[in-house]
Amino acid sequence: MFGVPVWKKDYHNTAHVAEAAARIKAALKPGDMVNTDAALKTWWDLPTSFAWKLIPWDQRKVFGGNSVFKDIHSTMYLDPEHTFSMQYPEGGVYLKVEDYCLDPIAVYRYRRHEFDDGDIRIMRKFADKIIGKKYALSELIHILFETILNFDFEGKKRPRFRKRRWVCSTATRVVFEKWRKFWNRLNPGKPKMHRLFDTLNPNLDPPYTRVRDLFLHGSYPNGVDIEMTSPAHYANSAFYGHEFELVAMFDNGEGVG
Repeated sequence: MFGVPVWKKDYHNTAHVAEAAARIKAALKPGDMVNTDAALKTWWDLPTSFAWKLIPWDQRKVFGGNSVFKDIHSTMYLDPEHTFSMQYPEGGVYLKVEDYCLDPIAVYRYRRHEFDDGDIRIMRKFADKIIGKKYALSELIHILFETILNFDFEGKKRPRFRKRRWVCSTATRVVFEKWRKFWNRLNPGKPKMHRLFDTLNPNLDPPYTRVRDLFLHGSYPNGVDIEMTSPAHYANSAFYGHEFELVAMFDNGEGVG
């Protein structure tokens, strides 16, 4: 899917960056989830490479080898100047499209609602509260190990992030779920907006029993815990209620398929 080596991507080439950013901005809509592929990382990223290698391994174990399991980072696009990202080591930050336009990315769009300016203002309000918060790297590694080592959920308390401690995909989901609750309060006469990943696709093949285990033994009845949300949940939402659809992929600023 993604094949341009990291060392060939030149963010100092301002003309190329501007052209790449323009192409990506044309494909994005506010509220889109933007996932970054593991091809972004290289072996010399020693401080974080161990964790980043565990993420695809963990996601493949959960969703299977035929799924999209190589995504290692999730962000939420709000406008060209504000893509919300919980990233290591900075924590919660806003990025411009120019900051990631050469990375290997996939864009996922929510299918159940067309976001308007009011929706994005609400999301921005909740994202603002997480800006500057720390990235919970140690807890990410803890939960990855629990999943990879086949933690027995029966009769045991599942590992959970401490309050207000997030990684990329949990932070973006927190912003989404807070918007959802706010929207439901503002629109009492309309059908309620449901939590993400609150239903399980009944047509899953037998190899995907791990998806069922994580779903059925979560702390929320019949739903994926916020703190167990991974980048692969956005990419593989068809395992649940097909909340998101893939609308575009880019590498080095060029569309790929």
